[in-house]
Amino acid sequence: MNNVDHAPSVGCFLTTGDSLIAERLAHCELDYLCIDLQHGFLTESEARYCIQAISTRPNIRIWVRPSSKSLDHIGRLCDWGVHTLLLPMIETPDEVAAAIAATRYPPSGSRSFGPIRPSFVKPVANELLDRPVQVFVMIETLAAIDNLEEIAAVPGLSGIYFGPTDLGIAMGYGARDPFASKTRMAEVMRLGIETARRHGIFCASHAPTPTEASTILKMGFDHVTLGNDLVIFAATINDLARKSRSE
Repeated sequence: MNNVDHAPSVGCFLTTGDSLIAERLAHCELDYLCIDLQHGFLTESEARYCIQAISTRPNIRIWVRPSSKSLDHIGRLCDWGVHTLLLPMIETPDEVAAAIAATRYPPSGSRSFGPIRPSFVKPVANELLDRPVQVFVMIETLAAIDNLEEIAAVPGLSGIYFGPTDLGIAMGYGARDPFASKTRMAEVMRLGIETARRHGIFCASHAPTPTEASTILKMGFDHVTLGNDLVIFAATINDLARKSRSE
């Protein structure tokens, strides 16, 4: 079980492959950066460069959302030295168990020992065996909601992470503003917190706006992701442009 008694953490998705942007964001007031290989516009090689750039700030956690649930892909990302894997479109406890096993060395898992980068960034020692990569799974479908209790109960799971846009689409709300006046969404989010607390794991979510991020944290979530770099950059520039024209 995880200790969930901690201050909420705030992060951001990284969708571009520019290591300078990754490095700059790493030195902002964020607790984690999530490299998005699922929907982002970067290759695995660019992701590796971004991991190195983010590592220039030791206290920030490096998350990666993989492009697939392939066990080889998951093991490769672990070898790069990521702290947390955020697995998309998970629906069953069997999928969760297989993914967790891919991040653990025998006898508790199936990961092959080859942490080349972590071995020289931080010398290979027992902590590589005793402190495995965290695994969060995204709750984005009705099937995942139906199986939420069983998913949360899988040994070794670090947390559940709500993808409100995909979940809103699955519920028939569409992709726009999945939180607005959606009683069912709020009920599901509260169910997620209760389930996570019962199993001693973290509860996290994506937030489309700062207002929604604040709401999510007030609900009791442990982690909230403030959109992605491209959306935030565009919103900031548009805000500056509007203010410049009005002054």
